[in-house]
Formats: sequence, structure tokens, C-alpha cells
Amino acid sequence: MLSKISEFLNKDLNGSSENVLKVGCVPYRKVLSNFSEFDIVYNDINMDIPKMDICFVDNTISKDLILDISENADILISLGSCIAFKPDITIPGVSVSDEFLNSVAVSLIDDNLEYLKPLIVMSKENDFRTKTILITVNNELCTGCSGCAFICPQEAIEMHNTRPELDFSMCVHCGCCFVICPKAWILHEEVEAWC
Repeated sequence: MLSKISEFLNKDLNGSSENVLKVGCVPYRKVLSNFSEFDIVYNDINMDIPKMDICFVDNTISKDLILDISENADILISLGSCIAFKPDITIPGVSVSDEFLNSVAVSLIDDNLEYLKPLIVMSKENDFRTKTILITVNNELCTGCSGCAFICPQEAIEMHNTRPELDFSMCVHCGCCFVICPKAWILHEEVEAWC
């Protein structure tokens, strides 16, 4: 998976029109139009699906349509992580913010594999989203901020003695806790181990 993304990131974007990335986004997200490096070629499920470099796909799209899109896109990026398909990159959470989408787009343009690596891992292993909180606590990185408990849409995380405790039976692997945790993104060794 990492080699596929690395190969993609090595594409030459020198500003000429033929090197602009062909991008799809379903449903359409206006923030992506802010990038001159992106040519939005697909933004409506009623359109014929063209060949694309990247397609950002909401996780509520039907499986059949996802299969058709994935056959026409080099890199498939899930907007949200409660997913029933295997994307190349997962932007975690229940509802992806424009700020997060912007950060991923910038990372793709700037060849920032270090930023993308946890998102690639999240596509590979659903358990990583949940285990990140446990890894953070076990490595004594947790600050006790309670952000994970506050943001969990399932209320699967409770704070005990300033540390999160997770009820696995309630967890839907949405990744919200991973996104909000101020320490989750520094777990380089654990991320490398999952790659």
C-alpha cells in the first residue's frame, strides 16, 4: 500500500495543464476547487465515471458505485472511516471537516508521506483506530484532556482517573478519538509496525 501511495506522490506536478491531477469528489466538496493542481473531473454520481488520479468518496455511497469508481481512480480516499470498502487512504471521523480535507490535499500535493502514513494505516486496519487510544495511554502519552470521550459518537469512551477507558462492544471504529487525540499522531513506531 505504501509503495502505491509513494509512486503516486512521485508524479510530477510542474504546473503545466497536462500534469494537473484529475480528481473526483462525491459528494462534491468546494474546498478542493481551491487547488490549482486539481482538475475536478467527477463530482456527481449521475455522471459517467471518468479516469481519475484521485477520488474522494463519502462512505455513504453504495458499494456498487464504489467498485465502479475504484476501477477508474488510481487512489481512492474515504471521507469518513465507518466504511464497508477498502480505500487507499481513510480520512477518519464521522463527518470530515474541510480543514482536514484541506490538510490531506496539501499533503498529496507536497508529497508528505509522513502525514499520510497514519491515514494509510487506518485504511488497512480498522483496529488501529481503536488501539491508538490504548497505545497512547500505555505509553504514558495521554494528557487526560478527555477529548476522546467528549467526541465519541457512541459514548464508548469514559474517563476514569483522568484516563480513557474504551467499551469495545460499543465502538464502531469511526476514528474520531484518533483525530482529536493530541498525541495520537506522534506514534511513529506503532504506525511503522502496522505498515
